[in-house]
Amino acid sequence: AYANSKGVKLPENWMDQLNEVRFQALKVIPGMVNLVKDLQRQGFQTALLSNVRQSRAEIKSKLGYYELFQPVLFSYEIGVSKPDPKAYYILLNRLGMPAEVVLFIDNKIANIEAAKSIGMDAIHFVNTNQLIEELQQRGIHVSFRNN
Repeated sequence: AYANSKGVKLPENWMDQLNEVRFQALKVIPGMVNLVKDLQRQGFQTALLSNVRQSRAEIKSKLGYYELFQPVLFSYEIGVSKPDPKAYYILLNRLGMPAEVVLFIDNKIANIEAAKSIGMDAIHFVNTNQLIEELQQRGIHVSFRNN
């Protein structure tokens, strides 16, 4: 509609071209897949609470990014976004766990503060090596090394 309003004719496969650019723009954080798998081998449940847009979530899903997590909660599906405490309560309800036994990891300080405000422990994610150190400080042994 926007292109039409500007008098621009898009090629028929413009959505395919856009999705290809989106696929290429997604980057896996080095070491994170191995770290998550290591934690799962130790019996830790790994869940995901994300504010990702639906279009991006669909692309990531096709690439298998969410297969490591259970449950996977998207703000657009649950009707509330981080850092609203309601999002964290929905997560806790799905997990069937009290806040005190959940470790929340996020790259945004506001989300970390919100998780802590309802009783979760939380780590501000900067990079994989920093996360490994923070986990070990909490007594969570990580055998994976991100070199």
